[in-house]
Amino acid sequence: MIKVAVAALVLFSLFLSTGFDTIIAARNEIQNLFIVTTVGIDVGEEQDNVKLLVVTKEIGSEKENASKDDKKKYFTAEGETIFGANRNFHSFMSKDIFWGHIDIIIMSHELVEEKMANNLDFFIGDHESRLDSLLFVVKDSTAEELIQIMTDSGEDITETINMLIGGVGALSITSEMDLLSVSKQIVTGYSAIYIPVLLIKEDESKREKSEKSDEKSTDKPDSKSEGKPSSKKDLKVQLNGYAFFDNTTHKLSGFLLDHEARGFNWVIDRVVSGTINVRDKKNKKVSLEIIEATPTIEAEMKDEEIKVILKINMSSNIVDQTGTVDLINDKSLNSLNIQQETLIKNEIRSALNFATEKNLDIFAISSVISHKYPIKWNKIKDKWREVYSTIEFKIEVEGKIERVYMTNTPIIVEKSEK
Repeated sequence: MIKVAVAALVLFSLFLSTGFDTIIAARNEIQNLFIVTTVGIDVGEEQDNVKLLVVTKEIGSEKENASKDDKKKYFTAEGETIFGANRNFHSFMSKDIFWGHIDIIIMSHELVEEKMANNLDFFIGDHESRLDSLLFVVKDSTAEELIQIMTDSGEDITETINMLIGGVGALSITSEMDLLSVSKQIVTGYSAIYIPVLLIKEDESKREKSEKSDEKSTDKPDSKSEGKPSSKKDLKVQLNGYAFFDNTTHKLSGFLLDHEARGFNWVIDRVVSGTINVRDKKNKKVSLEIIEATPTIEAEMKDEEIKVILKINMSSNIVDQTGTVDLINDKSLNSLNIQQETLIKNEIRSALNFATEKNLDIFAISSVISHKYPIKWNKIKDKWREVYSTIEFKIEVEGKIERVYMTNTPIIVEKSEK
């Protein structure tokens, strides 16, 4: 036994000292790789082609990376498939692409309009890809435009998007979805598929500064440039809402943004925090912070008639007020609470109207029915879209204002209010 161990140790030493480890099949040293952190997918220039964009990052010490001006790049290649585009990188790149560090996958609006699911097959099936890579659709633009805007501004797109994701709970108008979660939605086949949205928005603060600068430099501004950003640096990327896809055809059905998207999040338990703006009795603004939200979906089925109640229990705190009314009394608190309940109902109703109009099961009612009525579900699952269109929905919201962050009264209280 000892002789065997010694022999193995000697062979291993020879293996390392002679460089035999370099002949291992499929082995590639890290310095010979382009480490991809963000991927963009667009429609190609040629018909039915796809354009693949990869944002790469150099791996090395901080000192080595600091000396390289091109340590973060993006490259593009086109092919009939994503795999074909991937191989076409070799026509001008000296290193191999390594997919094992992908954080972000961005698909363009045009790409997903007619087909979405098959654009994910490469990343789901490839042995290097990570199923926890986050998936996004860029609305009304291309992935290349978004990547170029951020690259030109000197931002690291991967770090910036991860930073945006870290702040989604503050507004609760979107959330993160990884490749595995989206693939599960596709395979389930009864509920709508949804993917978070990236928007390219004009940075108003930069535009105002630019306009003021223009006013100083000339008495008569160019009418052609009026109302338009002066450069790509006046644009910013925003994470907002969802793109929804038909669960059967996988075609793009539409978008929910802003408060409509939060209406969706209320029901699917993705509301973490956020602001609810209501009014005091003198019509002055009062800001409430969402503290807790618990959704429940109740379904009753008789024959093929289904009734669904979307219930939300939530609580909030008073954070800010612009008026001088003392809010800490039963009458004022009750008024504010009724307003916040109505606002939440309206947000949910807007998301529900979208689902009804598109005949999409965005709230995964099919899952509720299949778990509660498994035998009945087997009888209706093949015609679920038809049955879903007849569901009677009801929305119930129970809100509560727990406390106030300020003193019990504003700094200045009108005498008549004391």
